[in-house]
Amino acid sequence: MEDVQIAGVVHDTGDSKITVEGLPYRPRSVAAIFGLLAAGRIVPRLVEQRMPGPPADRCDLAFTVAKAVRGKALDTLAGAHDVLGYAAIRCDDDIGTISLLGRDLRCGPGMTARLLATLGEAGIRFELLSISAHDISLAVRSADLPLAIARVRAVFCPVRPHQLLRPGRRRDAVGQTPCRYVG
Repeated sequence: MEDVQIAGVVHDTGDSKITVEGLPYRPRSVAAIFGLLAAGRIVPRLVEQRMPGPPADRCDLAFTVAKAVRGKALDTLAGAHDVLGYAAIRCDDDIGTISLLGRDLRCGPGMTARLLATLGEAGIRFELLSISAHDISLAVRSADLPLAIARVRAVFCPVRPHQLLRPGRRRDAVGQTPCRYVG
């Protein structure tokens, strides 16, 4: 694995997971959902689309939104039920997100594999995953979040946070820990 600089590990408990079940699997179905959310100025974060099996013409779409706009998102989707044609909507507030922040994380071979292995070794399953050039983010059960944070920081930020903080500088509101990982 190449040397990869990790800027920090952040976590958040302010999201809800919304799952649209039995969505017709058509080219514009998912776009229609995100278009409705965008019109309501609701920003989905982590996203997963999966084919649940028979019937083959249906899929499930799960995504996270801020808890502050969860009700608005649910109302927006419920108001478009006839147009969207989904079977059901579920909402889950019992999740937390953890993100590994850095530069060119997609280019660091094995970064996602190492993060998932770290969580797997602790018996933690992830529910949603997002990978970008600057972060790898996962949604986990709220009960697993403290252990996930501890394990990820132990592997990717082995230096104590106070050793890297300059005097007068504090962690941000979502628990950022600056660090450097050389794998």
